[in-house]
Amino acid sequence: MLALCASIALTPATGGAQVRNPRKISVTVTDTAGNPISSAEVAVNGTNLKSSTNLRGEVEFVDVDWGPQKISVRKIGFREASQDIVVPAGGSVATSILLSRLAVNLSSVMVRDSGGKPPRLARTTRFDDFYRRRKAGEGTFITREDIERRGPSRAFDLFASIAGLRLTYRGNTPLLSFARCKSGVEVFIDGQRLNDGMNELAAIHPNQIEAIEVYHGLASVPPQFSPKPDDCAAIVIWTRFN
Repeated sequence: MLALCASIALTPATGGAQVRNPRKISVTVTDTAGNPISSAEVAVNGTNLKSSTNLRGEVEFVDVDWGPQKISVRKIGFREASQDIVVPAGGSVATSILLSRLAVNLSSVMVRDSGGKPPRLARTTRFDDFYRRRKAGEGTFITREDIERRGPSRAFDLFASIAGLRLTYRGNTPLLSFARCKSGVEVFIDGQRLNDGMNELAAIHPNQIEAIEVYHGLASVPPQFSPKPDDCAAIVIWTRFN
């Protein structure tokens, strides 16, 4: 009896579970230059197997079915790619998949020359023409920022520093004139010519003014501010709330 027990104890086990090698799919994803692509989404079509590549562009699936399989790869900014493989019944398969970058078509953008517009006006087209003429350099230009720096109490005070422009009075009515300009000074407010420009100008408070243009000389006055052929001077006022 003891001999029989010893014999049983020393007999190796047979018929137990065999060690099985799991079937694996190893995928490496790179761009067309051979650089690894991380965070690419890799899927085995027709299954729930899906994962993302690591920093080396690699991903691995285990316990996959043997036979034909299709691997799909996608990542934002790249063209989606797929590849057919065959998983052997008793082994694994490794494959590499290349992704090519998508061409990005940018919509056309119109760039406007702001002519030095301040940031507060950058998102609007208001006063674009004023700043374009200012950039061209014909005439004298006074901006809202200039007005705030000077702090005048009357609109006429803004013209004191303009060379050649004289301020006189006829009774209580202020007059602006240039030497050698016999036709007088045309006055425009928000693009409209005024018949009684000097009195209108006297009635405007500096806080209402956004910008001023002053032209002197036949060649310098823009056509839209020169209604008569012999006009040689013009003052153009742009109000802040026109």
